Amino acid sequence: MDHSAIKSITKGEICPYCFKGTEYIDSIEVYGRSYGMIYICRDCNAYVGVHKGTNIALGRLANEELRAAKKRAHFFFDKIFKDGLIDEIWKESLPITSKRKKAYKWLSIQMGIPENECHIGYFDVDKCNQVIEICKPVLEEAGLEKGEYVTYESPKMIEAKKTIEDLGYKIHYRTNSEIRFLFKGAIVRYYPERGWASGQSIKDGRDLKNLVSQIKMS
Repeated sequence: MDHSAIKSITKGEICPYCFKGTEYIDSIEVYGRSYGMIYICRDCNAYVGVHKGTNIALGRLANEELRAAKKRAHFFFDKIFKDGLIDEIWKESLPITSKRKKAYKWLSIQMGIPENECHIGYFDVDKCNQVIEICKPVLEEAGLEKGEYVTYESPKMIEAKKTIEDLGYKIHYRTNSEIRFLFKGAIVRYYPERGWASGQSIKDGRDLKNLVSQIKMS
């Protein structure tokens, strides 16, 4: 495959599975509501979003298998910079660099690939699995707790976590500031320090309001 074809694939213009041209459509056709524009190959059920306010693809198109692999790769990689772990595992100071960019630079070194090619949006399934193989042990060694890396738990976080579990809800994910759990078939994001929650799939807003009150009062 020549360089121009590879470039067209990373720009979302060509499907990496059938090598046909893609369509540029509103994501409402895929999700039922609009999250912006996407490039799509209907034949391969593959698509990719774009950077907000632009027509620049977030990476190559992904089919169902690759979408699942990318989500899992992000699950492990994102915690390395979101919880500040990157500064612990790589002490090098990089002025005017966000933790996310620093984490990607670190990842490129671990994977042995150029920094400008190191982005989960560009990866295939094998590379996504490689990200997991690199990041998961790092998180575990750093003190992964119940599958989640947590550097510090405030009193409000500890209290909210206990209350949510006592109410019978299973916590699926948490960081230093956020707890996610299932409520009436929808994922709720609760922020103990701010005392509020979000749940886009919950139809009746009163249910969410009552839930927050219940957590605060328990």
